[in-house]
Amino acid sequence: MKLTKMVVIREICRLLLTTELSFNEIARLLNTSSKRVSRIKKHLDNLSITWPEVEDFTDRVLFRKLYPKRKNRYVRREPNWLEIHELMRNKHQTLIQLWEEYRLIEPANAYSYSQFTCKYSDFLKTIDVTMRMVHYPGEVAFVDFAGLTIPYYQDESEKEAQVFIGISGCSNYTFAFACRDQSSESWIDAHNKMLTYFGGVHLVIVPDNLKAAVTRAGAFPLLNRVYLEWAQHNDTVIAPARVRHPQDKSKAEAAVLFVSRWITAPLRRRKFFSLEEINLAISELLPALNERKFKRLPGTRHSRFLEFDKPALKPLPAKPFEHVTWVAAQKVGPDYHVFVEGHAYSVPYETVGKYVEACFSVSTVQLFHDGARVAIHKRSYEQGGRTLDKSHMTKSHQAYMERHLSDFINWAQPIGEHALFAIEAQFEGKPHYSYAAAVACDKLKRLCSLHGPDRFEAACARATRLRSLTVKTINSILTRKLESMNVPEQLEMDYLPLHQNVRGSDYYAARGNV
Repeated sequence: MKLTKMVVIREICRLLLTTELSFNEIARLLNTSSKRVSRIKKHLDNLSITWPEVEDFTDRVLFRKLYPKRKNRYVRREPNWLEIHELMRNKHQTLIQLWEEYRLIEPANAYSYSQFTCKYSDFLKTIDVTMRMVHYPGEVAFVDFAGLTIPYYQDESEKEAQVFIGISGCSNYTFAFACRDQSSESWIDAHNKMLTYFGGVHLVIVPDNLKAAVTRAGAFPLLNRVYLEWAQHNDTVIAPARVRHPQDKSKAEAAVLFVSRWITAPLRRRKFFSLEEINLAISELLPALNERKFKRLPGTRHSRFLEFDKPALKPLPAKPFEHVTWVAAQKVGPDYHVFVEGHAYSVPYETVGKYVEACFSVSTVQLFHDGARVAIHKRSYEQGGRTLDKSHMTKSHQAYMERHLSDFINWAQPIGEHALFAIEAQFEGKPHYSYAAAVACDKLKRLCSLHGPDRFEAACARATRLRSLTVKTINSILTRKLESMNVPEQLEMDYLPLHQNVRGSDYYAARGNV
């Protein structure tokens, strides 16, 4: 085996300093030239060092002592590379423009442009150092969307399915799922599917800075409200990667690469007609990816997940998080209702004049004031309709709304039998809680209060004989003071209502004689 350069140099030093072998003998033993041995001997003599001292030198130090750098006759002015690097972060900034500024100060001792770029490249290598991260079991999962999409055909048009990817930090166990788009609803749905696939919840989720996850990126990122509620529901923490720092989610970047190679690329050669077909195909290829053996680690992604991550995951919540959409805060009107998607929902009357926020899902509508939920309703899709919770009403309004047949019967019974008939007639063919019937009964109560119970009972008796127990008839009888008059027998037999527009048979008989 051929010895490396520094091993040969170090062995030459040892033989020169600890033995009395000749230059030729040392050269023959180490398969090198005697001239080389002679030069090293000369350098050692100039340094006046012993073998124990040489033995303590690193390869780099030993090389520099034996072969010192020649001093450059032309000393160049060194730029402030850190300042240049910070300026290069600015948009539209170019390196040649910074070099021209640097050169204008003292052209005589400035680097040429080629040297400038080479030195800057060397500087970048010193600051772009990557630290290998250690992820503990069940600690962190990384999520992202892959750049490569899967086409499918629906409604006679071609669409692109976005591929969501989640990876467990410790075991590299990978999940993939095709979504319709990168909206908040698709993002949350994919997360729910990922947790079900993993069978538990990681302590931390690390996403990228897409809008479905982060509303405002920066040193103190503002999380999307729905995403934050998802994290609270699943008892986990969202820690977004820093902007333009892909190393913060290197596991996700690697997972994107593997999924694109082993799943997305093969599926792009196939023809799909729905997202369900794509996800079925992904579910067939995903186990093969997770069962591929590691090159440098024992086992597979799946085996390491079962061994390390799975026992450390937190349990799933009883119900998966349901995606909600938030509506801007609105002021509660005097009718204590707010509109959500064109439908009015009630809130407690105490919130009148205050602002409430609303969020809705496919099945429910929730309303919040000062961060506390004040109402929850089953979602209605009736445009212009109203959903009312009676507990939100004032006591007087509740009393008004809770009027029904039994209340009016209890009022009418002390007055008399015919008053009871009149009340029952208003609810005939209607439910006992009928609003229209209750309004009619309220009018009857006002007539009774205005004309007295005796006249009211008598008017109801006359209306009963006339077979016209309506509010209008009873009011007409009381107004004209007809309650004490007898009803003609013929009128009773003809069942004619008391009405000014009914002329009777005599009118038509008289007209025939004309």
